[in-house]
Amino acid sequence: MNEIEKAFKALNRKQREAVEAIEGPVLVIAGPGTGKTQLIGTRVGYILKNQDVEPSNILLLTFTDAAVAEMRKRLEYLIPAQASKVHIYTYHGFANDLIRNNLEYFDGLENEPIDELAGAVILSQILDRLPYSNPLKSGKYYKRDLLSLISDAKRSLLEPDNIEAVASANQNTIDSTTKTLKVELGKLSRQARISKQSMPIFESILKKLRRRPVAKTNLPNSLKPLEGYMAESLENALNEYDGKSTSTLTGWKNDWLAKDSTGQYIFDGKNANDKLKAFVDIYCQYQQELEREHAYDYDDMIMRCVEVLEANPDFKFSQAEHYHYLMLDEFQDTNPAQFRLVQLMTDHPVHEGRPNVLAVGDDDQAIYAFQGADYSNMLSFCNHYRDVGLIPLRENFRSHQDLVDAAQAIADQIETRLHHSLKGIEKKLVAAGEANKLAPKIDAREFKSDAAQYTWVADEIARLIKSGTKPSDIAVISPKHKYLQAVLPHVRRHNLAVAYEKREDVLDEPQILMLEKMSRLVLALAEGNEELADNLWAEVLSYDMWG
Repeated sequence: MNEIEKAFKALNRKQREAVEAIEGPVLVIAGPGTGKTQLIGTRVGYILKNQDVEPSNILLLTFTDAAVAEMRKRLEYLIPAQASKVHIYTYHGFANDLIRNNLEYFDGLENEPIDELAGAVILSQILDRLPYSNPLKSGKYYKRDLLSLISDAKRSLLEPDNIEAVASANQNTIDSTTKTLKVELGKLSRQARISKQSMPIFESILKKLRRRPVAKTNLPNSLKPLEGYMAESLENALNEYDGKSTSTLTGWKNDWLAKDSTGQYIFDGKNANDKLKAFVDIYCQYQQELEREHAYDYDDMIMRCVEVLEANPDFKFSQAEHYHYLMLDEFQDTNPAQFRLVQLMTDHPVHEGRPNVLAVGDDDQAIYAFQGADYSNMLSFCNHYRDVGLIPLRENFRSHQDLVDAAQAIADQIETRLHHSLKGIEKKLVAAGEANKLAPKIDAREFKSDAAQYTWVADEIARLIKSGTKPSDIAVISPKHKYLQAVLPHVRRHNLAVAYEKREDVLDEPQILMLEKMSRLVLALAEGNEELADNLWAEVLSYDMWG
């Protein structure tokens, strides 16, 4: 019995079902600790054993280089002779390879993508050229936010023209909605505070928002008009009103309304929308600078691949023909650009809407929302492909049932979960294997102050070590670094050694900030921008390194 046969035999019923389902689209809903990496590795070996395909006809996509290395290591154990030939990439790694190997389709992308620092320098030059009347002129103080917004736009496949359409539609909505709801807003303006008597006014506002004809716009299909968000948020506020506290309605008013110079309520958003319009101009200039330098950034890789595949059907079909099987790891973390790339890579008439693509994910574990990821991609997977096989994995091999139940209780509080939209999916996890023999102690505590909490954590660590627990077996996990930094002095009070890990942002390093300022000074001098150069000279000459 070889390693693949042993691995297949060790699978549970649902894992085996996913491994054997190699024809057509399959969505595996894999909760934590359910053995998805083993499943994917075994499935690759099963396909190579039972189908007439080469290892290079199989494409595996995941999110991190570490995940790529882990999957490669797993395959080297299961299928040592073929593992190196299976194509395993991160999404960006695959996009970069597609570009490098097909430069005839990617004009102007001969170079490697620029890094974040180079992007920051380009953005600084753009901000320096803005007139002082521009609402983002002070953007140098939140430059990273602008870079992040450009990145978010690209991950959502939004060009400057798309965002311009959003800003234009928003302005029309703000102006027209204030006129349409003049009577209701007037009544609200005359009330000293929001009370139970305000309910009919809000209900009337909701009715009119719902009845408003949808204006024709150039918005991308993925975006809905602003009035849709207005109505949806007001409906939620009304539904949450309990007959006593009006806090939800007050919150809606504060989010959407503001008083003009006459004290009359109007729909707010003009200042924010002016900034959005200014951002469109910055985004456009940023892209023009990249094109002028024959450069592209990290997020352009996938965006350009999508553009080229959409514009060249023959190239798209050749890629779809090469990869007979696609497997997508951590699918809940895909953003719109990544999912569009997958759709194009599986778009071929021969598939008849049912390509051999397996997506593995768990909507409860989405961690890349800040990078444009959206669990609804899992729902879109089911809607995009025909007759999708749904396979939930419910056996957790990592944790005791008590811990599984505690985690499940937290997940149950999530309002938008996949099984709310897809019928017949059972997501309740059951502990299995050796892990269920080790009963954990889950101790939930509340403290009257932060200091009391930090003191207890430090004292508990000291107690555990004194009782024989290895220091390396103790971990303190927190949602933010500021909490860990606050607990450190309390731990040091016990003279305990601590290994504290924190990922630093290179752009925050003083040396990098100094280098950027000096680069901007050199550019200002080269371009004859004396006013900017004079401002930069003062700061650059103040650096300690000059002695």
